[in-house]
Amino acid sequence: MKFEVQSSKFEVATLIIAFLLPLSLFAQQRDSPVAPVGTGEISGAVMSAGSQPVPVRRVVVSISGDALPIRSAITDDSGRFVFNRLPAGSFSVTARKAAYLSTEHGSTKPGRAGSRIALAAGEKRAIALTIFKGAVIAGTLRDASGQPLAGVSVVAIDTRLVSQSASITPEAATTDDRGNYRIFGLMPGEYVIAAGPAAAGTGEIGGRTAAEMDALLSQLSQRQNRGAAAASPGTIVPATPITYAPIYYPGTPYYTEAGHFRVAAQEEREGVNFDVSHVPAATIEGVVSGDVANLASAQLALVPDGPRVSISTGGITSVPPNEKGEFRYGNLPPGKYRIVARARRGATEAAPSLPGSGSSIGGLVGGAPPAGVNLTTGNELVYGVADVDVRGVDVKGVTLPMQTGGVFAGKVVFDAEKAPVPTDLTTIRIGASVVGGGYIAQTGSTRVGTALSAVPPVNLKDDGTFLIIGLGPTQYFVTSQLPANLASTWKLRSVMAGGRDLLDTLIDGPFVNLTGVTVTLSDKRTEFSGTLSSASGQPVSDYYVIAFSADRANWRFGSRRNMSARPATDGRFILPDLPAGEYLLAALTDLDPNDWQDAAFLEQVAPAAVRVSILEGQKKVQDLRIR
Repeated sequence: MKFEVQSSKFEVATLIIAFLLPLSLFAQQRDSPVAPVGTGEISGAVMSAGSQPVPVRRVVVSISGDALPIRSAITDDSGRFVFNRLPAGSFSVTARKAAYLSTEHGSTKPGRAGSRIALAAGEKRAIALTIFKGAVIAGTLRDASGQPLAGVSVVAIDTRLVSQSASITPEAATTDDRGNYRIFGLMPGEYVIAAGPAAAGTGEIGGRTAAEMDALLSQLSQRQNRGAAAASPGTIVPATPITYAPIYYPGTPYYTEAGHFRVAAQEEREGVNFDVSHVPAATIEGVVSGDVANLASAQLALVPDGPRVSISTGGITSVPPNEKGEFRYGNLPPGKYRIVARARRGATEAAPSLPGSGSSIGGLVGGAPPAGVNLTTGNELVYGVADVDVRGVDVKGVTLPMQTGGVFAGKVVFDAEKAPVPTDLTTIRIGASVVGGGYIAQTGSTRVGTALSAVPPVNLKDDGTFLIIGLGPTQYFVTSQLPANLASTWKLRSVMAGGRDLLDTLIDGPFVNLTGVTVTLSDKRTEFSGTLSSASGQPVSDYYVIAFSADRANWRFGSRRNMSARPATDGRFILPDLPAGEYLLAALTDLDPNDWQDAAFLEQVAPAAVRVSILEGQKKVQDLRIR
């Protein structure tokens, strides 16, 4: 995936003061019945984007703020709205309408963060909101014979979300009787288009070419003419196995070979036409092996490589491991798959399901093992894993040697500044969560998903120690769960193992062995705050303030050491709860929320950034001035 970074994003923009129309008509307002709490007022108009903006009616405008319940109003025919009875405080105002992209006050482009409105007691503030129409991608689907396909689901998948491993809920449409589809309301960005035909019912499907069908009919005709008694059985060519799978534009079942479309706000991309048909099906045959009392007790799951748009078994069939460990998958569409096997080493009987690891292991779960204790009890979870690339040809001889699952063990300590250290630690839980979330779809013995590698969190022992066993062949991140009376005070600050902080990286399976881990909970809160001002000293809000680690090793999407904020109308910004360390602060004229954490982007920002550091629990004021 390639990110485009434009240096213009770092240039100081010329400030444009929007002309605010006087208000004479009130919008239809829908508020929860609350007592008046102030005399302030925020009003304005919603206008369309473009060179000739016009008022947009029937837009739902919402306001929220400090201790203020969300209130909503619908714009009138002139696009106007008003919120009155407001107390002094800081407020955000958003607008949304079908086929348009949600926008926030202060946002100059779709998807950008807005700026909060600092309202003084009794102040009346007039604002303007610009709302953008979403992009459109449209086209026609046809089958292999050129006939239009009706009733087929078509989705637009944002390519930037695929790399984040999370479940994706894409914008979707269904083809009409002419095979046409139209996907609207898309955020600007890069997309792939996928069509999801499906076969009715279950089981394997055989396909024949026209020539094969003609030959088969000819044989049947000859049999009928000679009579049943004299008919020769002949040679019947087996049908070629076929199945249905998502097909990506321009007509491939492989996500890595899909065409990419970059669309801008309000752009309409027509003519994205492609053929959709069945694909060749294949089988995988293999064997589970290793020191397992009963190989037939092993459970298997497939983890497809690609965007997780829907969770289903997709017509895949399977034969679970027998007493020799032999297994089979059938009706597999082309693609890359990871096969994961899980079992208990000492299991003597096959079971329909296995309890999650961490539930029982010689009475040790929830506490670190004493020195010299051997975790090999004969009942521990073992895993096997194999990666297979299926290209329409059967794959045989896959082996899954079983090995003991990973271990994550240590102790929780408290770094207290003011709060008393909890006396009952057993209400606190530590977990290792599957990146992207553990999920599973199951039909009979066929499982698709990562849930076999999921491990439940464990409660601490009285002395603060914990033990999680059975980590499987996937990636995990560390989590903490605190009861409500502790969650407002204590925060997971670090997870140190072998000199590295696991909160800045991932536990990368399979078969890790992390012991002696120190998990620190702290009541100390860091905070960068300040005011962004112009060269003349006036507060400005139409910029974005970002803080990112001075260590390039932390330049990755989702890093807890990357944070952005939009200054309020008084120029004030806050970046709360960053881990202690050294950072680079910068003010940008534009900030794409999906691109800015990319290392290439940060590399361009770094030379113009201000280097600052913050200690644990420190609250530092760092004003920024645009020159």
